[in-house]
Amino acid sequence: MNGEWKDCFSSRILNRGYEYYENGNVLDIERTEDGYTATVAGSWEYTVTIDVDEDGDFIDADCDCPYSQDGNYCKHEAAVLYALELDGDEYSDDIPAKDNADIKPVASEETRETSESKIREIVKKMDREELESLVLDLASTHSNIADNILHTYADKMPHSYVQKLENEIYSASSDLRNADDGDWYSDFNEDMEDAVIKLDKILGEDLPILLDKGQFAEAFDVALYAWNNIPFSIIEERTMRRSSDIEDEILSVVESAYTGADTKQRLQMKNRLSAVLETVDSYTGHYYSFVEMMLTVVEDEALAEKVIEKYGSEDDRWSVGLCILAFKTLSRENDMWNCILSHLDVETAVDAGIAEYEKHSDTKSLIEFLCKVKEVNPVSSSRMINLHSAASSRLLDVFRKNNMAADYKAELEYNILHIHQDNLDRIREYKRLAGSRKWKEVYEKLKNAGTVGSDMPLLLLGEKDYEALMEWADNNAAYRPLSYERILYEYYPDRVVSLAEARAERSSAGMSNRSAYSHFAEDLVYLRAYEKGQTAAEKILEDVMKRYPRHPALKDELRRRGFIV
Repeated sequence: MNGEWKDCFSSRILNRGYEYYENGNVLDIERTEDGYTATVAGSWEYTVTIDVDEDGDFIDADCDCPYSQDGNYCKHEAAVLYALELDGDEYSDDIPAKDNADIKPVASEETRETSESKIREIVKKMDREELESLVLDLASTHSNIADNILHTYADKMPHSYVQKLENEIYSASSDLRNADDGDWYSDFNEDMEDAVIKLDKILGEDLPILLDKGQFAEAFDVALYAWNNIPFSIIEERTMRRSSDIEDEILSVVESAYTGADTKQRLQMKNRLSAVLETVDSYTGHYYSFVEMMLTVVEDEALAEKVIEKYGSEDDRWSVGLCILAFKTLSRENDMWNCILSHLDVETAVDAGIAEYEKHSDTKSLIEFLCKVKEVNPVSSSRMINLHSAASSRLLDVFRKNNMAADYKAELEYNILHIHQDNLDRIREYKRLAGSRKWKEVYEKLKNAGTVGSDMPLLLLGEKDYEALMEWADNNAAYRPLSYERILYEYYPDRVVSLAEARAERSSAGMSNRSAYSHFAEDLVYLRAYEKGQTAAEKILEDVMKRYPRHPALKDELRRRGFIV
């Protein structure tokens, strides 16, 4: 093979590929009718395909790593090509002509089975000293073999294993920082992706080995080292992973280590966690995750008091959620429920109460709790609606689940008259359940009530009302899809699709962070949900992929919602 293939690769990728070749990362290469297939070990094992012409010269290459799948020539392909160029004689076996359909290349699985069979025969003939010498030689030159032996047979992992994990975390974190050029619009960076994959393996596979061995203090030390060194912001914005995934892996190890530790170790761990907490920015989700773990796992009462003092007067979701956990840590049940009922963090507050009662299968108390929530009257009318809406929706679920038909119908009437006057699904459901006389009464109330929290027209069930709503939607195109849009699609499919398409187009413009990517992905999901909108969604997605060809965070948000990119 001549060296012209190098013209297809950047110098950086060539250097990394040569390192892979030199380090023996090319595990195997097999000849095929069109060229070669190979397995390359990196942070993962990747399959590489090389196509060559009749003279054995390079035509094209493919790899199943993310970087190659985004249309780039990668270091794994370069490593295989270096092996073919420098060790070509080993892989130059003649291959049958393509038109000879009766002869096929030997399958790689069969080759592996044959090799294993031969090795098994050789090992059976070896005496104890030969086997010991072989195992020791392999363990001294291949760290993964040494780790596997220790994991399987040793009572404890040596301190060198702990040092190795910390060194690997430091190396992967440095790779992330060194690869970050600060340009949030830059292309997909393979080095970053490899670093995150490496971290994922360390935290998810290698570190838990210490927990398996009962080495809780050592596992705790490594987990804190990871927390203090990993650049979470770079992972969040520049890679295909969410930083919260890495945080969860670390905190899971911390939780397991603390739970398994003895009393003396727990006290030391608690003090160290408190010291770490002082260094975390208190206005980030990073901080919230750490405090949540401290309250629920460590049950740090001193921290609980500080949380209440610092956040007790706040009403945002994170603050209220932390205060609820703090009151629970201090066993101040009345204060906890007062916090739940008086604050306006709907999801945290209501979900916390529901989880508490559902845990004990206490349906009666759950219903009483939700009815209390409906009686709370915050100063802000819009927030009151949100709070009451959450409680009412949950009550409907409880009544439906427990076949409480009369209560369900009464709650449905309350819901559509006082909260969801724009929810045609619920209005339709109530009309089906109510008799004609009762429906006429509720219809008049709806007609005279006006709407809650917006300037939308009164939404009833006649054709003229659908037309009024459609006109309102046309004039307020910036609004995101509402609950009635699916019903309007039955009457005005083209107009609804046009609105959804315009929303997706608007949200795709000027995206520069994960929040914008998420917003766009949601709009695309809404558009794709309509049969007539699927073609438009595909076209917009194709256009966005051309404008943002290698933005991993964007691809991650799209893949999470079922798009193939």
